Amino acid sequence: MLVRVALDTFSVPLLRTPDALGLSIVQYQYLGTLDGCDCFCAELPDSCDTPQGMAFHGLWKLYGHLEENLYKVTVRAVQIVDWNRTHQFCGKCGEPTVSKKKCAQTNVRNAV
Repeated sequence: MLVRVALDTFSVPLLRTPDALGLSIVQYQYLGTLDGCDCFCAELPDSCDTPQGMAFHGLWKLYGHLEENLYKVTVRAVQIVDWNRTHQFCGKCGEPTVSKKKCAQTNVRNAV
C-alpha cells in the first residue's frame, strides 16, 4: 500500500485522479466514496519509483495507524487489486476476463 509518511505517521494520498502522482498504473478500480471522497485502488508495476515523502507498506504495518473506516477500505482495496492481478482469465473457458464496462460495450460474457 502506498502511503504518505511523516515521522511515524501514515496517511493515504488524497488525489484528484489515480494517476496524479505520475506513476504508471497497470489498472485501477473505483471503490466508492468514504466521507464524500471518491476512493480508488490501483495496481502498479512490480518495479516503480516511490514518490518523495511516500513509501510502500503492508497492511499489518498500517494497522492502528489509520482511522478504522479508512483501514477497512485499504484492506478491501488490497484484496481487489490482488484479485484483479491474479484472475486475468476465466476459470471456466480460459478466455481473458474484461471489466463489466467493457463487457457491456463488447457483449463479451467473461466479465469480472
